[in-house]
Amino acid sequence: MGYTITNLGTDIKVTDGVDNSWLFPKDGTMVYHYGDKVRLTHGTVKIDIDYTAVDAPSVASGSDLFNEIEDFKQAGDASTSSIQTEVAYNNASTQLVAENLDRKGIQIFNKTDAYITIELGNVTVVLNEGQEIAVDKGTFIETTEEVKFICNTATSGKVIAIEYL
Repeated sequence: MGYTITNLGTDIKVTDGVDNSWLFPKDGTMVYHYGDKVRLTHGTVKIDIDYTAVDAPSVASGSDLFNEIEDFKQAGDASTSSIQTEVAYNNASTQLVAENLDRKGIQIFNKTDAYITIELGNVTVVLNEGQEIAVDKGTFIETTEEVKFICNTATSGKVIAIEYL
């Protein structure tokens, strides 16, 4: 078993798949990327993680792991109870998250290489006919409805949603 890195709202939790876990507060935690590894530090606590030893989130390089952790840090701390979802880019109308009556809001980040269009509810998303999110940008929406998206000719990346409960 490898490392699992989880977004907990105000903290980032790292477990090694054996018996160890670390909790890094987003505020004040530094993240460094070097080669195939990423280092997290907070005060005197330091951990080095090789991306090949990470089970979740799924990453293909040290750079991808660094970006994932930075995404976690940027996600904010509107709630200490949150659920993170990641969906690969798709050039067709795709569900990002299902309806959730317990959700207070959702933060969406576009980590694809093209802008995306999002819509709320059980609809088919059409390019340029909903709210657009530019590359490497995000938005927060107060909704309990299903959220769908479509990418404009994306070739790589993912869309990240953090539901605040």
